[in-house]
Amino acid sequence: MPSPPPLPDEPLVTEDAENDDDTGDESNEETVSEIEETEEDISVEIVEDDDDEKSYSELWEKRSEKTLPQMYGHIDRLGSGEVGTLLERYSDRFGHELDREIIVMRKQEREAIRETAPLVEIISTPDDESHVEDEEEQEEEHVEEADLDPQLEGQIRSKLANIDKKIRPLQQKFKLAKQRQQHSKVKKFGGQLKPLVVQRKKLKAVLSGEAPPSSLKAKKKTKPEPEPVASGEDEGDEDRFEEFFGIVNNLLGEMPDEFVAAFVQTKNFQFFEKVGADPAAANQRERKRFFNMVNKELGDMPEEMLQKFSESPDFAVFLAMGELYG
Repeated sequence: MPSPPPLPDEPLVTEDAENDDDTGDESNEETVSEIEETEEDISVEIVEDDDDEKSYSELWEKRSEKTLPQMYGHIDRLGSGEVGTLLERYSDRFGHELDREIIVMRKQEREAIRETAPLVEIISTPDDESHVEDEEEQEEEHVEEADLDPQLEGQIRSKLANIDKKIRPLQQKFKLAKQRQQHSKVKKFGGQLKPLVVQRKKLKAVLSGEAPPSSLKAKKKTKPEPEPVASGEDEGDEDRFEEFFGIVNNLLGEMPDEFVAAFVQTKNFQFFEKVGADPAAANQRERKRFFNMVNKELGDMPEEMLQKFSESPDFAVFLAMGELYG
């Protein structure tokens, strides 16, 4: 067998190689020293300015006095793509406290009017249900004396029972609205109660023999459902609807051209023209729809216009219409 090859000898270090190593070490040391010098040059002395810090803290204290919920409410609507109604923007800009003050002042004016002018009750409601039961028991005793056809008497009693079912919940709502001084609801429920109470009295009069059955036949064909009648304290506000339309018409005319061009293409503009033909003839439902539409459309009002409008006497009319139809 041939013998294994001999191991290689250690490489010989030449003088040139040693010189290269020495040169590399020297260059590395120079590079490190340059980096250290550069770091020393970069270091910056931080000087605290007490005056600047003081002035900044004062500014922040002033800035933090703003009520954040108002600001966040507007930001939330912008984030959801909704600018908000005119009243919402007014509330965000000037705060709910001013709005409440205006409403409180208006309530005081209403109470003053109520004290000076006699208030006509739309309907008188008993304080207890026991009074109603006593009345019914007494009237039922009189009914036994009436000489009526059994079939007709059954029809009248059935109709009377249906009316009583409608009256009871309306009476509760009417009382509650009266206690809370919700004048619009008092008008609404009072207007619904009045014809029912009148019809109930007529039916009981026939059952008791105080009125002939023919008194019911004349009223059977027509079942009037009158709209709520305005009380004395609210007539002035409702009469101002025509003035309110004129204010809104002027505001829309001052809006940017882009808004006007877009508005006239919508169905809301058709309704606007319908109400504008005769604002005084608009019924309760149309007035409520008109106010809500205007409140939403004018939410895009520029800030300068909003500032000017909120400081004008016309804005008080807008708030008054908001109480009635908002």
